[in-house]
Amino acid sequence: MQDKLIIENNIVVSCTSTENEVTVPDGVVRIGKGAFKGCASIKKINLPGSVQAIDEHAFKGCRQLEEILLPKGLIKIGDYAFHRCHHLTHIELPETIEELGNCVFLYCDKLETVKMKGVKRFGKQTFLNDAALREIYVNGALDCSSINECFTGCHNISRIYIKENGKESCHKLERVVDILSGKETVSPVVEAIVRDINLILEIEDGVLTEYRNNVKHVELPEGITAIGKSCFFDKRGIQSVVFPKSLVRIGARAFRACMSLEQVVFLSDDVELEDDAFLNCSALKQVVLSDGRIYELSGLEAMAGDDTPKLVRQIHSQLLANFVISGGMLLKYRGCENKVVVPKGVTVIGQRAFAGNENIDRIELPYGVKAIEQEAFADCVVMQSIELPDSICSMEASAFENCVKLIRVRLPQAVRSIPKSCFKRCKALQEIALSDTLIEVEDMAFYGCRRLRSVTLPDTLVHLGDMAFYACEALESVSLPPDIESYGRLVFQKCHQLKKIPEYEIKTENKRTAIFEKMPLKNDTNVINLVIPEGTKRIEAFSYFMNKSIETVLLPESLEEIGEAAFYGCKNLRKVTFPKHEITLQESCFEKCIRLTELEGTARCLPKRSFAWCECLETLEMHGLECIEKEAFQGCKMLKGMGFQGVSYIGKNAFQYCDAMTSVSLYQNIFADERAFSMCESLWSLTFYGRVKLGDFCFEDCGSLTQICIYSKLNEETSADKKTIIDENAVLDENTIADKKTDSDDRIDKESIVEPDMKSSAFRGCTGLALMQCDETRYLLDGYLSFSNSELPVWVKKIYASACSVYDTNVRNELTAYSGYASKVTIPNGITAVAREVFRDREGLREVLLADSVQYIGARAFDKTEWLRQRRRRNPFVIEKGILLDAFCCKGEVVIPEEVGRISGWAFANNLELTSVRFTKRVEIEEFAFRNCIYLHSITLADHTTYTLGSLKNLDKLPPVIQRIARECYNCFKMQEDRLIESTGNIERLQLPSGISVIGKGVFKDSNLLTDLKLNGEVNMIDEEALYQCKWLRHVENAASVEKIGARAFSGCIRLESIDDLDSLKELGERAFENCCSLKHIRLPEGLKEIPDRAFYRCTALERIEIPSTVERIAETAFLHCNAELVY
Repeated sequence: MQDKLIIENNIVVSCTSTENEVTVPDGVVRIGKGAFKGCASIKKINLPGSVQAIDEHAFKGCRQLEEILLPKGLIKIGDYAFHRCHHLTHIELPETIEELGNCVFLYCDKLETVKMKGVKRFGKQTFLNDAALREIYVNGALDCSSINECFTGCHNISRIYIKENGKESCHKLERVVDILSGKETVSPVVEAIVRDINLILEIEDGVLTEYRNNVKHVELPEGITAIGKSCFFDKRGIQSVVFPKSLVRIGARAFRACMSLEQVVFLSDDVELEDDAFLNCSALKQVVLSDGRIYELSGLEAMAGDDTPKLVRQIHSQLLANFVISGGMLLKYRGCENKVVVPKGVTVIGQRAFAGNENIDRIELPYGVKAIEQEAFADCVVMQSIELPDSICSMEASAFENCVKLIRVRLPQAVRSIPKSCFKRCKALQEIALSDTLIEVEDMAFYGCRRLRSVTLPDTLVHLGDMAFYACEALESVSLPPDIESYGRLVFQKCHQLKKIPEYEIKTENKRTAIFEKMPLKNDTNVINLVIPEGTKRIEAFSYFMNKSIETVLLPESLEEIGEAAFYGCKNLRKVTFPKHEITLQESCFEKCIRLTELEGTARCLPKRSFAWCECLETLEMHGLECIEKEAFQGCKMLKGMGFQGVSYIGKNAFQYCDAMTSVSLYQNIFADERAFSMCESLWSLTFYGRVKLGDFCFEDCGSLTQICIYSKLNEETSADKKTIIDENAVLDENTIADKKTDSDDRIDKESIVEPDMKSSAFRGCTGLALMQCDETRYLLDGYLSFSNSELPVWVKKIYASACSVYDTNVRNELTAYSGYASKVTIPNGITAVAREVFRDREGLREVLLADSVQYIGARAFDKTEWLRQRRRRNPFVIEKGILLDAFCCKGEVVIPEEVGRISGWAFANNLELTSVRFTKRVEIEEFAFRNCIYLHSITLADHTTYTLGSLKNLDKLPPVIQRIARECYNCFKMQEDRLIESTGNIERLQLPSGISVIGKGVFKDSNLLTDLKLNGEVNMIDEEALYQCKWLRHVENAASVEKIGARAFSGCIRLESIDDLDSLKELGERAFENCCSLKHIRLPEGLKEIPDRAFYRCTALERIEIPSTVERIAETAFLHCNAELVY
């Protein structure tokens, strides 16, 4: 052994032993600096009695060290000597040690007992964060001033043995709070140690207000009665907390965002929890109560039984508060944790459930999650890792799109398809492990994954979509499986590191090329009633393209095909008579025939855009129809409906914007593709016969959609002609829509439900849904409360979740964002408020239905919507829920209506017609309610006191509410003493208030709205470029007090016609009115001494100007290119 100890001059210099026990030989007097540092295998060290000193770092990092006997002659232990000796449990220092160096036992986190009866002085952080330390033996002569962060974090010390005057006594630390507060008297040394232990605690009157450490395990001392608001907020390292028996209350947000907290232990169960005490602690798994009972917080289990204590139920409820869950579907995560643990029991991650969350960097999904819906994690821009459990079998489009920091992903074996744009723009993605059963990679699945180096495509793969690996700039190698069947466009385009594009062979079906007997017909622009001659088999492409004269067309019985865009844009075509047999139509054949009203014919397929934007088309009867392709009837705003029986496919956007369509019936096995019926604003009823398939956004933003009826099969009782539906205008209540269940069946037979095979976004924005029916059983929806209704089947909740996916809400059920574009929206029951600007700029929004539960609407929530414009036309006061949302159209003297209890922010903003306001009662006024109301001069309060506005001076002397209104009115004027230095309102007709003496440099420069400027009679200076390039400025009034106009002050004001009353002008700057080519007259007063260079350059409209007798100098270019007559 000794040969593994390097000893020089009786000093151990280093150790290379890997044994568990080391014995230092007699005669060694010193353990040198770092001698045993990092000897991780040593468990026991035997030191001889000759050792007198242990130098700094001597045993640092001996992680397995359990036992060391220090000799009685030892007189020195250096800094960090036993730092991170994690298995050391007991240490006894000889009484010859009188001083310890810095950090000697730092992070010895299993150290339980320390005897140091001779030590009189500590270095810094001697025992810092030794959380297992329970007993210490100290000297009564210990220097208290040296106890500074020595025992901080050693919160488990329960006994202090102190030797004073030759006697040893024991102090039990049962209520340290009493020692800290001075209620219990102890020796100075004990008090100093207690205070040092609890240096991380800030306690006021028994309330823990701040905890200043981030250790894994926390045990709070007895005597603490409450934990204050946000006390442990964002302490991410804490894993467990033990609460004292004295605790009675945990304050709001006390442990919010403690993302690693897994266990809490209560020594008393009588504890009050305030709101959000454990919010964002999604990793919390276990609650231990005072009797030792352990409760596992197992996911979505209700924990509402009689046997579950209230305290446990409260904690469980708070943990789930950030998760909006219906059945097993996670609809929305509303928290701000960095690490999120999704609760067990969730089976579906809903559409946009985590989308746009910029806080999450790690997500743990439980086993049991089966599906990830569209855009579920899109735009989680800081998320680096997510473990996908093997239970996942499907993902939808854009599931992880734009997760720009996502590094690696392993796809479960059950995932057979990577959907469109699934990992698009995941710029940091380096590794992707594909499942062995993968059969397709859809369009743009890995578009823009710049760091992806290699991909192993399984042999099961049969399809690679368009641009699947486009711009994967680091991709070096890829091999195609042998049986690939389809290969899209630009699959590996811009993969610059890919040395060889994989070779492939695509099998395609031969397309039949028809031969026709007739040549293309002449596009005769004078024909009104077109009769195609018998014997014609084909009308060639573009034959009558954009013909403006044809009104009717008679097609012959011999016709077999109408070519591409044959009648495109025939804007006067009203009627087409088809042959009785089946014909073939090509794309865009009747597109934009805007006056075509009705059609009847026979065709197996209606191709792409065949009747798109036939805006007057009302009825269509097409026999033998099997397929309706992309955009076939897009924009047919008058089309009321058509039969879909026998149709197997409806293409993308096929009936988009068909505003007159009120009901649709779809039949067994039909597939309605992406946005097939989106934006059909009058559609209010859907009926499905058998199982149908619905693509992405199939009925998106059909805001009037009220009911969906599903029938397991088509029979006489449920045929399209005989089925009973609720009238469109009927009131949907419990009397008209009741759950109908037979006496013999208390629940719905699951096998009779034919749930649609739908993408999660299929009904996105159909916020008016109120009724769903399956055969004879009907379900009344009650807004957001439906998600917690256990009697509603999962498929009902899934459809309604799709409908409400356009809304974002917070934990208070306030509507915070809207991502749809429907013309009609319903704010569902359960929503308590609509936040500011939620629907702002939704120009097409015409109708809004507010639930009774909505109590507040934020500022500009409906700004720039058609709904607001319609309300303004009916009444200049737009009032909802007692809130004056908008009063922009009010003019002159305004009396606030009695029903108004609150004036919303921006309600009167920019109202230049408002001159006075009178209140008849006390009203809450939100910020910016009167912003830029520069012509408001009078305010009368409910006590009949009237205040006059109009000046920026002495605003501080006004009552607070009047002062705030005045400051908002003049918000557009930024002042520096009496100088206007900025104007932000961009107002058309501007009047300056009193208190402005100078218009500063460039204040209105390049203003693109200002047409009229009225000065206040106090302005004495218009500084250089003050109104430079104000191209729409026409008139300047009330300028009698102006003494100086600076250089280029009005240069480029090409529409300026006049500036009045320059009676006091004494100084005119160079180029002051340069290029004011519309200026017709200006009067220069006596007292002006100089007309400088280019002062009126190119003022071509000036006819006559009188030169004052006081002018001493006129620059040569002062009136250059100006035809005015100068009169002296």
